[in-house]
Amino acid sequence: MSQTFTTRDDVRDHITEAIEAGGNAQASEYNLDTIVDACFTYGPAHGHIQDAGFTCTATTVEFWAAVQDAAYDELTAQFTETGDTHFVEDLGDTNTTVEVYDASIVISSPAGQVDTIAVRIRDGRLPDADNLDIEDWTDAHTARAIAALNAAGWTVVGDLTPSAPFTVRRASAHEER
Repeated sequence: MSQTFTTRDDVRDHITEAIEAGGNAQASEYNLDTIVDACFTYGPAHGHIQDAGFTCTATTVEFWAAVQDAAYDELTAQFTETGDTHFVEDLGDTNTTVEVYDASIVISSPAGQVDTIAVRIRDGRLPDADNLDIEDWTDAHTARAIAALNAAGWTVVGDLTPSAPFTVRRASAHEER
């Protein structure tokens, strides 16, 4: 006997638990309503109207195919500084110090925040849209940000722009498509 869910929110919660059970994905990376529409029907359970609710009509294989099809292919990423906190790093025997700032890359889908990646920015503050000093943002900073994203399972689609939103996708989704 299959489980019956009273509300659409109950179904979304059930789908969220299934997606997040493996620890590798967030439900906010998927359009949950698309999965509900593809895999669940609403009606009386066992012919009794008092038992009406949503019932899964998909097989396990069909369910996970619907989940994959409902993935947001490309997500929005944006740099943010984590505050004015910074520290000075001694480069050892060179008698040189550099300022290091902590920044984050926040990744979001239409459904909400998906991930936050920490990035250390050396030799200059994160430029903002109103005061972009391109000399402070070097190719090394970009490479460091891309490496942090890749290590967390993300790949940049197009150009990484420090002062504006840019596009990312899960590395595994990119490789499979």
